[in-house]
Amino acid sequence: MKKFFLFSTIFIVGKLHIFATSDNKEIKEAIYYLNELRKSSGLIELKEDEKLNKSSKNHLNYIILNNQNSHEEEKGKRGFTGKTPYDRALFVGYPLSYVIENSTASSKANSALKGVNELFNAIYHRINFLNFYTEDIGAASYHNKDYYYKNQYVFNMGVKRPKTPSQIAKKNSSIIVWPYQNYYAAKPAFFNTENPDPLPECPKGGSVGNPISVQFNPEKFDKLKFRLIYFKLFDTNGEEITDTKILHQGNDYHLKKFDEKIYILFPMKRLDWNKRYRVKIKYFYNNKEFDKTWSFKTKMLNYEIITLNDINKIYNVQAGKTYAFYIRPQNCQDIDEIIIKSEGAETTLLNQIDFNTRVIKIGNDIGKIVNLTAKSGKVFKVKIINQKSGSYNFVKRVYRSILGREGDKGGIEYWSKIVNQKSAAFVVYNFFQTKEFKNLNLDNKAYIASLYETLLNREPDFTGLNYWNQFLKENPNSRDILFYKFAFSKEFQNLCKTYKIKPISKEEKIEAFIKRFYVYALKRKTDQAGLSYWKNELLQKRKKAKDLAKFFLLSQEFKNMNISENSFVKILYKTLFDREPSKDELNYWSKKAREDSRKHLIDIFLNSKEFSKIVASYDIKL
Repeated sequence: MKKFFLFSTIFIVGKLHIFATSDNKEIKEAIYYLNELRKSSGLIELKEDEKLNKSSKNHLNYIILNNQNSHEEEKGKRGFTGKTPYDRALFVGYPLSYVIENSTASSKANSALKGVNELFNAIYHRINFLNFYTEDIGAASYHNKDYYYKNQYVFNMGVKRPKTPSQIAKKNSSIIVWPYQNYYAAKPAFFNTENPDPLPECPKGGSVGNPISVQFNPEKFDKLKFRLIYFKLFDTNGEEITDTKILHQGNDYHLKKFDEKIYILFPMKRLDWNKRYRVKIKYFYNNKEFDKTWSFKTKMLNYEIITLNDINKIYNVQAGKTYAFYIRPQNCQDIDEIIIKSEGAETTLLNQIDFNTRVIKIGNDIGKIVNLTAKSGKVFKVKIINQKSGSYNFVKRVYRSILGREGDKGGIEYWSKIVNQKSAAFVVYNFFQTKEFKNLNLDNKAYIASLYETLLNREPDFTGLNYWNQFLKENPNSRDILFYKFAFSKEFQNLCKTYKIKPISKEEKIEAFIKRFYVYALKRKTDQAGLSYWKNELLQKRKKAKDLAKFFLLSQEFKNMNISENSFVKILYKTLFDREPSKDELNYWSKKAREDSRKHLIDIFLNSKEFSKIVASYDIKL
C-alpha cells in the first residue's frame, strides 16, 4: 500500500502552544467538520484516536523546535520520534497497517477547522483527506501571533491492525467527487502555492479555477478495465468551459503515488464568485459506458461584485455603495492582479479578499469618473451614478443568492415593485418557489445555506448549519417553517433596514402561523385551500388563534394519527409555543396527558401567557 505525505512550508520560531488532547475543543471541532465533508462526499467518518493525536503533536513539536517543516525527521535533532509518519505512529504505540499525513501553515486559518478548509483548496492535500483507506485520525495545532505564518496544523490518519486498508475502502462509496453535489461554498480560485506543485507551468501565486476532483474506489473498480471518456465543466448559462487541464496518473507524477484512479480538472481561468457550475463525466468500465452529473456553487461575498475585464469600458457604480471589485486574470501568469490605487473621486479602498478581489466604498460624487489602477498598471474606469432604490438593489441580491445568476433588468424592476407592494420576505419566498430554483434540486444543507445568504447576507456558520439541518431531518416538509424562522429574525429585519424596505407583512405572518399546524401537528404539506380559508378568516378577524389551534388539534385527522402522550405534548409545544419542551416539562405534561383528557390539556396551553406572547408575535388576535 502506497503512502503519501503532504505539507506546505513555513519557518517557525517562538514559544510553544501546541494542543492535541482528546478534550481540546479546537481539534474536536476540526475533526467533526472534516467528517461532515467526508460524509457529504460519500466516505465514512474518521474516529479520533489518542495515539494519532499524540503522533501529530510530537511531529508538530519537532517542526517548531527545529524550524524544519517536513514529513521526515532527522535522528539526533530535538523532539525526534521517528523518521516518517509511519515510524512516529509506531513510536506512540499505534498498531498501524496504514498511515498518511497532512500538514499546513497559514496566517489566515486561525483555527484547525479553517486549516481543514485550506487543505481542501490544495488538490493533493484534499485527496489525502478524501482517502478511501483511513478510519482513524489525530491532529495537532499551533498558534503564535508573532510568526509571519501564525498557525500550523498536522493531521495523521490511519488504520489499525488487524484491519486492512482494503477492508476500510469497501465501506466507502464507489466514486468521490469534490466539490460534492450541491456544495455551496467552493472557492473560485486556486492560487499556485501548493507543495508539491500541480501546475509547474504557472508561477507561484498564479491563479486558475479551483480544481474539481474525481476519485474511483480501487476496491470497486479494476483500473485495467477503466477508461475516462470525458470530464467537462459548464457555467451558469450551460456553456462548456473548454480552457481546462486534466491531471491523472498518466501525466502527473504525484498522482502515481495514489492507489485509486484519480482525475483532476483545473479550469485554467478562475471561476466567478457566487455562481453555480455543473460537472459531467463519462467513463468506460468493463465494456460499458457510464456517466455522472453534479453541480456546486462558489462562495458568496457580502457585496455586489463588479468584474473588471475591459480597460476600454466604463462601469457604472452607485453612489454611497460598497462593492467587491474583481479582476479576472487572463491566465495564470497574471499574478496579484488587484486594485491598489483609486483616483478621480472620493472612494475608500477596504479589505483585500484575495489576490484578485478588493472591497471598495464608493463616494457621493455623482457623475464623476473614478480611475482604479491595478498592480499590473491597468486602469479601469467606473462612473458614479445615482443610487438605485433599496428594493431594486435587494432584488439584485436575491437573483444572485437564490438562483446563482444575475437578474435581467425587466425581472429586477418587476420584483422590486412587488417588494414595495408586499414585502421583502414575500419576494424571497416566491423565488424559492420558482421552477428554476426547484430544478436545482438542492439538498437540505444547500437550501439552508441559501437562506443564510439571502435573508442574513452571510454564509452559514458551521454550528448553525448543522443545527438547522437536524431541524429539517426531524420535521419533514418543514422548509417553509424554516424560511419563516429566518424571515422573522432580527438579522433579516436589520438587513431590510439597510435597504429601507419592509421585511414581512401581516399576511405572511399569519401564513407562517397556520403552516406550523400542518407541519408539526398533521405531519404533512400545507393544502392551499385550507391555508387560504384560515388566512382569510384570521385576516378578517372572523376567527381567532385559539379557533385555529382547536380545529387542528381536535380534528379527526389528528386523532387518527394515534400518537403517544409524549408525542402529543411535543406537538403542543411546537405548534403553540414554537419550541421544544424541556425534559422536565415533557415528563410533567405527559403524565398529565395520561391522567386527564387531551382536550383539557389543549385548553390549558391555549390560556397560557406563553401562547399569548407567541400569538402577538404573529400579529394575530388571540
